[in-house]
This record gives sequence, C-alpha cells and structure tokens, in this order.
Amino acid sequence: MKIVPIPVLDNNYSYLVIDTGSGRAAVVDPSDPVAVQAAIEEEGVTLEAILCTHKHWDHSGGNAELRQRHGACKVYGSALDAVPELTNPLGDKEKVTVGCLTFEALATPGHTVGHTAFVLDAGPFGGPPCLFSGDLLFLAGCGRLFEGSPETMLASLDAAVSLGEDTLLWPGERHPPQNPLPHPQTAR
Repeated sequence: MKIVPIPVLDNNYSYLVIDTGSGRAAVVDPSDPVAVQAAIEEEGVTLEAILCTHKHWDHSGGNAELRQRHGACKVYGSALDAVPELTNPLGDKEKVTVGCLTFEALATPGHTVGHTAFVLDAGPFGGPPCLFSGDLLFLAGCGRLFEGSPETMLASLDAAVSLGEDTLLWPGERHPPQNPLPHPQTAR
C-alpha cells in the first residue's frame, strides 16, 4: 500500500491511495484533475475509484474530468450530498474495495449534511487505520458549519476520535481558509 499526498489549490490535499500489488488506485477529493492525473501517471496506476468527502468544488472539482479520462472509474460519496458525477452513493459504514484496499464510509455531517470521511483499513499492511477527513478535521481546526449545527459537528468529531489514538489523519485541508468564499460556479 502507498499513499501519495497531492497538494492542490492553495490549501487542500488530494490523496492517491495505491494497492501496490495490483497497481489499482483510489483518489480522495480530487479538486485539481491536472495534479491528480500527473500523480496517476507518475505512479503508473489504474484509477478505479474517486472517494469524495463532500460536494464543495475544492474537493470534487476534478470528478468529471477524471471520470472522462478513466471511463471505468466510479465516484463514491454520500447520497445526501450533491457530489458531482456520483455513481455509487454510500451510507454510513458501507465499504469500498479497490484491489486489496478496503475503505469504510464514516458519516460525518456538520460541514455539509452529507459529509463523509473515509477510513482505510491498513491492518492487513501492518499499519493503523487511516482517516481521510475532508473538511471534518484539518491540521489546525475543522470545517465551517455550512449545513450543520455545532452539536452535529461535535458528534462527527467524536466519531473520528473513537477510531483510536493510533489512527493516522490525512486531512482535506492544512488549516481553515482565511477567506472561505464559495467558488463562483457553485455559489448559491
């Protein structure tokens, strides 16, 4: 197994998660399709899945272009969020398998009503669980409450903490943006 962090935009991360045995891969929150495609080509892998934590453009902006390039690629995310190009809606605790990799959807509403984090079971590879947190949890803070209450966000943070102290955090953003304005194409 290999996880490749891909810095995108000014503040975000996408992650290419690779089953090194089969060369199959999933990408988490591919906002910049050019940067993600470059990582796919550099690693020489086949993209099978896009795991999208939520609908905001800075996490889902590359879904359409990557699906166009990788026809068999499926897009996973919450049915409660309007995730662009969603092909496989997930509920809480549902699993996604890519090669030997198993991800579990963890419903973490608060930032958006359908925000979903993904937990990679790294046990078969001798590692701890890996939490791809999207805008639930950053390196310094958590996502803004666009569609949820503080109580809802706290419950979601508690769910993440319950994964255990050895869980590795792979955040969707380095820190809360200084000026978190919506992208003009998705502003409502």
